[in-house]
Amino acid sequence: MKEKRSVSIIGSPTIVLLLLTILTGCQRTTLEPSSAEKTTLRPNLPRFDWSSEQLKERCDTAAATLKSRVEQIIIQSESGEELQQNSNHSPEATIAALDQALANFHHTILPLGLLKDVSTDAGLRASSQECHAASEKIEVELFSNPQLGAVLSRVHSQLSDADKLIMRLATKFLQQAEQNGATLPEKQRQEFVKGLKRLSEIKVQFSTNIREDKSELILSAEHLDGLSDEFKQTLKTTPAGKYRVPAHWRWAKEVMTWAKDAETRRAMVVLRVNQAAKENSPLFKEAILLRHKLATLLSTKRRPKGVSKSETVTHADFVTERRLAGSKRRVLNFLNDISSKLAPLVDKEYATLLAYKQREIRHNAKALTKEERQSFRRDGTLTLQMWDVRYYVRQWQEKELQLDSSEIRKYFPMQSVVQGTLDIYENLLGVRFKEIDLKDFPDATWHQDVKLYEVREAGKNGELAAYFYTDLFPRENKYSHFAAAALVLGGLDTKDKHRIPIGVMLGNFKEYNDLRNVQTFFHEFGHIMHNALARTRFFSQSGYMVPWDFIEAPSQMMENWLTTAEGLQQVAVKPIPKKLVTGILQSRKFEQGAWSWITQVFLGLADMTYHGQVPGEDFNAEKIWQELSKRVTRLPPLPNNNRFASFNHLINGYDAAYYSYLWSLRYAQDMFTRFKQEGIFDYKTGMAYRRAILEPGDSMDVDDAVENFLGRPVNNRALLAHLGLAKD
Repeated sequence: MKEKRSVSIIGSPTIVLLLLTILTGCQRTTLEPSSAEKTTLRPNLPRFDWSSEQLKERCDTAAATLKSRVEQIIIQSESGEELQQNSNHSPEATIAALDQALANFHHTILPLGLLKDVSTDAGLRASSQECHAASEKIEVELFSNPQLGAVLSRVHSQLSDADKLIMRLATKFLQQAEQNGATLPEKQRQEFVKGLKRLSEIKVQFSTNIREDKSELILSAEHLDGLSDEFKQTLKTTPAGKYRVPAHWRWAKEVMTWAKDAETRRAMVVLRVNQAAKENSPLFKEAILLRHKLATLLSTKRRPKGVSKSETVTHADFVTERRLAGSKRRVLNFLNDISSKLAPLVDKEYATLLAYKQREIRHNAKALTKEERQSFRRDGTLTLQMWDVRYYVRQWQEKELQLDSSEIRKYFPMQSVVQGTLDIYENLLGVRFKEIDLKDFPDATWHQDVKLYEVREAGKNGELAAYFYTDLFPRENKYSHFAAAALVLGGLDTKDKHRIPIGVMLGNFKEYNDLRNVQTFFHEFGHIMHNALARTRFFSQSGYMVPWDFIEAPSQMMENWLTTAEGLQQVAVKPIPKKLVTGILQSRKFEQGAWSWITQVFLGLADMTYHGQVPGEDFNAEKIWQELSKRVTRLPPLPNNNRFASFNHLINGYDAAYYSYLWSLRYAQDMFTRFKQEGIFDYKTGMAYRRAILEPGDSMDVDDAVENFLGRPVNNRALLAHLGLAKD
């Protein structure tokens, strides 16, 4: 294991106060790059120092430029004129020109859209949100254009199989045009486009309502019995001295894990499942009905593969047809099979948790809610509730493994987690990271917390491969979870040179972190490297542009490094005692037990039910949620459960696709089997993975890429073992 390097932590005054003493209590120091290391020439980085008006103007200009370029492509393609200087008109040139136009547009829009999640300026956030919404509508207009649809259809038929990359990309563009109604008869197309534009509006408003939701609990110190002083210090207070606890997951998770008062935990669950419910419930219903209407319109032109004429076509049929899963039926079989196999394990875990609850009521007068106490006194009934699970999983974990969660956190301060993660990725993927001093480029950042790294090849030439930003401290009005995003994707630019990808890593670290934060950062950084190391000819096949039910697989696979003693030691600030390491590794069976997997299955089935059935005007999202929750999770339903109204995935990007988390896990766990055989830190295996999986992006079929890496077709055995359903 290589020696750890120090990491500088530069934060806002509030955060610096939290980090005055790090790790072993030593004084905090900041390591500045030496003058020799400072970059003097400005890298080709996005600008973020826009005013609201400038951002809007830049957004409008990008949209106008894209429209103009696509119109030019259509005209030139139809007339046979040259698309590029010194280049004869050809179907290949048409596809390449469209890809380049999309690249130029997105590489302007993506940095502008980031500001809605990170800027401290309310006006700038609003302008960024408007730009994001406008860009979605532009893409709808672009790929619903019947002239472009006709060009793509003709070009696709003219292409030969000689250039498989072009044919693959042309097929992708044509499918996108068909899915946007470009090939429908004009009257139906206009109706379809109107619906798509309304969907774009719903998606933006739905997200905005969740982001701007200010739901909170007002609680006394007594209600927060069991929560740490560190947690309470993160809370605002009322004039009366009570604590204001937001519904955001950062705080809700702590309450549901540590609060001894069952009424407090229940109140937090009720608050969470009703976030933005008033505003988003009608939007959710409108989106579901509208998606079904659009699927019906599309079905007049063609039916998804495998859907018989006697079946009603649904939104899920069209979505899954373009995924690795291939069909709605295959997804439902996959989820229901896992659900039935998990059921006995779930019942066993719940019985164990209920036993802990029975012990708890003997010494904790607040172990039950008022309704539970009445029921228990009346007939002795005691049931595990959804607000109990995390609380008793934590007790079970501490009792069985003698683990103290607060003690574990001391090994994982942000500084060590970040550097350990970088070290592992460096050594595995043959790259080197170096921080760039952003003081030299003030227009290339949005906040003083932000850091910038360059990614270089580890060889003698040290060729520049990519850049990525990190913004890892929580602050007001910033995105409140961990996430990775691309600002620039790969592919060749207009001069046939490799475009340097740029990513951004958002986080909300604490001074000391639980394993979940460590794992989430490690996972999200996998997305950063997927974007950074893609080596494709076309933008639309680079990095994240893989099928939606594979996009999580590279990051999910990397999580496995933290299931090993070597991986844990690498991200820890000091050596973890062997006994504690063993306990931490065993604790994963609690943190990722059957109870957590059945929740993922439930969410996937809820999504497929909403988008895979025929909804009528009497569509009742809450009723569907309640019935599925009771059947699949095996916990009593919670009255007035409107969790769907804040479940942004189902409206923004994961519609008929939430199953993807489990589907991609199938690939992730199977890919990891090679590392288990050849060594998790084996450089040759890491480079083979990079070449076979990360670099090709969507330039080849996923199943072929995985088979190239494994030397055999993918199978389910490693997934079933990971879920506890088979021996490893």
